[in-house]
Amino acid sequence: MLRHPRFPRIGMNIEELRDDAAPNLRLIEVIFKLSDMEEEILKCEPRICTGLPLKCPKTKGGKWLTRTLKATNNQLEDMTEIPEVVAELFGCYDWITWLDLSCNKIASVAPTIKRLSSLKLLYLHGNQIRSLQDVQKLSSLPKLSKLTLHGNPVEREKNYFHLVLTMLPNLVSLDFTGISRADHETGKALKRAGTRHKKQ
Repeated sequence: MLRHPRFPRIGMNIEELRDDAAPNLRLIEVIFKLSDMEEEILKCEPRICTGLPLKCPKTKGGKWLTRTLKATNNQLEDMTEIPEVVAELFGCYDWITWLDLSCNKIASVAPTIKRLSSLKLLYLHGNQIRSLQDVQKLSSLPKLSKLTLHGNPVEREKNYFHLVLTMLPNLVSLDFTGISRADHETGKALKRAGTRHKKQ
């Protein structure tokens, strides 16, 4: 765990990524227990406290060379500033491909999420997202293929699973469940039925 010397509840974990596509990259876990701590993350001068010989490489400009950011199990209520945190830590918005914001208190999807245009995996399970309109905002992420939303109030919506597929047709996994061709066809049928209903 990397810790901020003045804010002991803020830190970063560095782990080996178990990903054959990127075996030499690391996962950075950002831990900030208060929802207004984003700015403090950017002030971190981290140090390794575990004693493990793990190193996450950096660029010459001091940016982390990893494509994964994990900020789970905190008290985050708003994700608006997350792209700015990403840009500061990694050098640009579109660097990371995996973002984990699970098990927080996020109630809505911020429009700023579209800045993270390279995201392929997005974990939002265990939050407070209630509206399918918020899910629709994720359609601005052209490469998104794996998404989690279970544990949010929105999953209680009728036909939730298939309605999400109509909004995000490029998904191959939703809530850790692989999506079949039949799932996509069901989603398309629901979309057509909804369109006909609106015309009547």
